Amino acid sequence: MERCQQLRVVAASLGENEAPVADTLEALTELAESSVQAFDRLEAALSRLRVVDDKSYLAYALNTAASLCLHREQPDVAQAFAQEARLAATAMQRHGEVAIAEATLARLGGRSHVGASDRAVRRLFKQVANRDRLNARAQAAIDEAAAVVPAAPTMAPALPTKEQ
Repeated sequence: MERCQQLRVVAASLGENEAPVADTLEALTELAESSVQAFDRLEAALSRLRVVDDKSYLAYALNTAASLCLHREQPDVAQAFAQEARLAATAMQRHGEVAIAEATLARLGGRSHVGASDRAVRRLFKQVANRDRLNARAQAAIDEAAAVVPAAPTMAPALPTKEQ
């Protein structure tokens, strides 16, 4: 929370009356701490990010919110956040954020016990095929999806078989 206040000070020194990124990070921190008002604060902060059209930070924040909601057993909310994150990240060509959103969506399909949709797994495979462009956070998200979704790819290289 102290860092968020420092971001607000920097924003004020630049002549900005609001600091939507700081507000969003603070709301995500509250959500992680299971604050009762966290969802209301998060929605308000995300709305301000949407108004300033900061899709890069929006994609990051939405993916983080989706992950937190997934861990809190709120799959519908997580899915909505991940879908919007995928759209924002795609618009900004943020490959890592797209991969994280795809991994979250695949995990949600795998957790529903009916299996991830073929489309979600195919999109996840596409992200893995371009793994040289992915950061460690995106690679970890894909590995988490692989643990839940049997058909999901992993970031680990395939081991050679006896026939190879």
